[in-house]
Amino acid sequence: MSIAEGVDYAFTRIDEVKLAKTGKTFAMRYVGPGSDAKHLTAQERDRIWAAGLSIVLLAEAGAQSALGGHDAGAQHARQAQTAATRLGAPSLPIYFAVDFDVTATQWPVIAAYLRGAAMVLGPARVGVYGGLRAVQWASRDKVAAWFFQTYAWSRGVWFPGNHVEQYHNGVQLAGGTVDLCRATKPDFGQWSPTAAPEGDDMTPDQEAKLTDLLNIVTGLAHGVDRVAVHDRDGQLSLAGLYQRIGQTQVLEQVQAQSATLTAIAETLASSGGKPDAAPVMKAIAGLHDQLAALAAENTDLRGKLAAALDPTPGA
Repeated sequence: MSIAEGVDYAFTRIDEVKLAKTGKTFAMRYVGPGSDAKHLTAQERDRIWAAGLSIVLLAEAGAQSALGGHDAGAQHARQAQTAATRLGAPSLPIYFAVDFDVTATQWPVIAAYLRGAAMVLGPARVGVYGGLRAVQWASRDKVAAWFFQTYAWSRGVWFPGNHVEQYHNGVQLAGGTVDLCRATKPDFGQWSPTAAPEGDDMTPDQEAKLTDLLNIVTGLAHGVDRVAVHDRDGQLSLAGLYQRIGQTQVLEQVQAQSATLTAIAETLASSGGKPDAAPVMKAIAGLHDQLAALAAENTDLRGKLAAALDPTPGA
């Protein structure tokens, strides 16, 4: 069932007033990675709103950029977040494109890409665009919370958990070439003037600090998580254990940075001028959970190392 009709488009330019007159109520537009020529600007944002339309954010560096894995996902999410913040939308969901017919062999890399995006945005803000398999597998593996399915590569089957469906591509409408979409749920990540954060609430210094802290905590946590503790034969590696345990100080730094980030978000929330502070706090809570898991793993590895070095017979 369609809740609302809209369009998505990249490089084309449309007449927003004419689009609204066709009965469309939202426009899905790009931020972050990829060519600047396809990105949403502040001027276009204002024209879309003036026409009575809402906006949904997309991100795509290239059709197969999700094959870049975890690091590419984190990089693209940082670029998308920077652009969204500049536009006044720092906490909206963002749909990341998987613009090809994904195979089971490719999926683990794409899932890692979406997890990389979640390290930056928080899991609750990561969306995925793709065919039937992409959205189904993303839902199954809990690597996305928002689902934008295209009829391409879907073989006539719609995933029931979709938020948006793209059902016809390359349509001439309102002076440009667009893809036709329909929302299937009341909340599909849309952004309207009444829900828009006020850009002046956060000072440039606060924005810079917030971005720096997010980059630090996600980067450090990812660094700890990637240290190998087994050799190629699957045996515990003492060198790997030493390196992993040596990250305790890093974990403490991450937790300190996360606490500072929490304090900033709480200050913004208590000021009454940041209506979207709740998603930020939720993302921080998720980060704390991840850090707690890493710290627990560190404790377990300390025990394994002690046992490995204990000369007592039978140890």
